[in-house]
Amino acid sequence: MAAMTTAGNSRLTARVPEGVYAMIEEAAALCGSTVNQFLVQAAKELAQKVLDEERLVRLSRRDAKAFFDAL
Repeated sequence: MAAMTTAGNSRLTARVPEGVYAMIEEAAALCGSTVNQFLVQAAKELAQKVLDEERLVRLSRRDAKAFFDAL
């Protein structure tokens, strides 16, 4: 994907098989959004999920207690 910055916005370009584009287009229509809006929202949600999984440490209640007791 290529990225260009113009007036505070960046442009993404992707080539996808026709079947994939048709599926995305149909899903976007069902959501009442444009393909662009749908792709940006989907990418943003997945990016946030990936970042959260990498940045957050999740502990069970027992492990959290052990951790804080050790502090």
